[in-house]
Amino acid sequence: MGNLLGEQHTTTCKNHICTITLEAEPIRFKAGDSFLPGTGGWAEVDEEYHNETPTDCPVEGYDWCAVNKYALNLKDEYDIHIQTKYQQDMFGYKLFGVEYGNFKVYFFPGEATINGSTATYNLTADLKYEIQYLPSRVKDAVLIDRQGFFQNTQFADTFDVWYEVTPGFTYNITNTGTGENASDFNVTQVLKDGEVWYEIGHVNVLNGDKFLIEQAQLEVETFANTTYFVTHINSTKLIEETNYPIYIDPQVDVTVSASYDAYIYKLQMGGSPPMTQYRRFDNPAGLIYVSSRKQGSRYLFSRGVVEYNLSAIPENSTLIDLYFNFSVKTIGSPQNRNITFNVMAKWHEQYPNNLLGNHEFWTDMGNGFTYNIYNLTPGEEGTQLQIDLMEFNATKTAAKIESFFGNVTTFWGLGMAGVEETALAGATLTGIYSRNAIDPGARPMLVVTYREPSENWRYAILLGLMGISGFMMYVSRKMSSEYSAIKLLLMLSSILFGLGAIAVSMVASQSLNQNIEEIIITMFTATTYLLLTVVAFSIMKLLNTTFNILKGRKT
Repeated sequence: MGNLLGEQHTTTCKNHICTITLEAEPIRFKAGDSFLPGTGGWAEVDEEYHNETPTDCPVEGYDWCAVNKYALNLKDEYDIHIQTKYQQDMFGYKLFGVEYGNFKVYFFPGEATINGSTATYNLTADLKYEIQYLPSRVKDAVLIDRQGFFQNTQFADTFDVWYEVTPGFTYNITNTGTGENASDFNVTQVLKDGEVWYEIGHVNVLNGDKFLIEQAQLEVETFANTTYFVTHINSTKLIEETNYPIYIDPQVDVTVSASYDAYIYKLQMGGSPPMTQYRRFDNPAGLIYVSSRKQGSRYLFSRGVVEYNLSAIPENSTLIDLYFNFSVKTIGSPQNRNITFNVMAKWHEQYPNNLLGNHEFWTDMGNGFTYNIYNLTPGEEGTQLQIDLMEFNATKTAAKIESFFGNVTTFWGLGMAGVEETALAGATLTGIYSRNAIDPGARPMLVVTYREPSENWRYAILLGLMGISGFMMYVSRKMSSEYSAIKLLLMLSSILFGLGAIAVSMVASQSLNQNIEEIIITMFTATTYLLLTVVAFSIMKLLNTTFNILKGRKT
């Protein structure tokens, strides 16, 4: 298990050659009977958490178990409560209202429908509210679920969503900008006793493929001593979009270095030179898009990244093998099937989420040294694919990767970009499952085989065995014949230890696939049996001599 929140791994070692598989985040639940204000610690639970029965969800009185730094509670209407670094209080929000011109919905009725890791409320014939467990977060989203809703409903300038928030916190609005990138929107800091606990960044708007089509600002408003988050989404792109359902997904950032996925698309439109913007989608709920397409007058070029914490690998270890395992949900048009896997110069925390930062981040995803290239073919959807990241240049790959071994402050990133980034009208997109995929087997995994830093232990064992063998042989030759039993034991043990030394030397040269610990155990076991055999033989010989002496006295 990883030692940082947000990382899980399994490691197996043999003769100090180790393989570590870096997976998704550990699942946890709140070990207490109250989420607001909430007490108790966090514990790991099995992934088979999704039934409503008390047996499957050990949090008393709650319908649903939760995940690492988030806690999900379906008992109290639509609350989502988020764990902080403090245990005394919990911050949360719940859906309060939806407005689009004359279309207004409040006081939502109905029970949640549980399906796997998703709880869905049918608010109206047009709207759903969805709460979903994901490995890196708990996600809630308003779904506009009727095809053509925005095209066939009376026009309004904005689609507004209101969330009621937990009392007892204060808020600070920072970073007001132009709205061309996510960080250009207001960032709402949630404070308790003057300390920042969370940052509420923005709202992502996604289409039926869960591809990001727009980002909108979250604002803070207060009425009658109640605080609300509210987002006013420009309806222009909502009306243009034809791929339903449309998801309204607020983003909450918790300051924990968790495992990280992202994609950014470069948007170009009109003019010469064209106007260029960037849209960044962190920890996507389902897919990392690596594709290009033309949509109306807009040209979209999407690149992705996955990051891993390699601090569990000892510093100064030597890389032997490096594989990236991934699965795709959708395989796009021919020009979107050939993907490069590239070195990242930096990781996400070094790229601010603004126009310049996202430009540099997007560039970094596709412009570094290429580990390998994979050409997807139809029929590979849903199957786990494996990329050898050392195939193109093992020396350069090792030099890059080994610098992250034992590094507790920086994650290693793997950039993904299309070989042919050509935006064609009507092109379909290639979507790679992110770390948030519900099926653990579909999540991207990194498999690293490495040799631990020091190999001197092998030669120390080898020299020790040779020394013991030689010393036993020397002593056995110097002993007089009256100690014949001990001489025999020492001589045979010397031979046995010599054979052990030969086996250890073969393992050290990698000509014998055997565990040295097993060799030593076998050798000492054989020595024990040899000792017992010699002792038994000596006792029998002594008894025979005594019997002959006694027999001679009688005659």
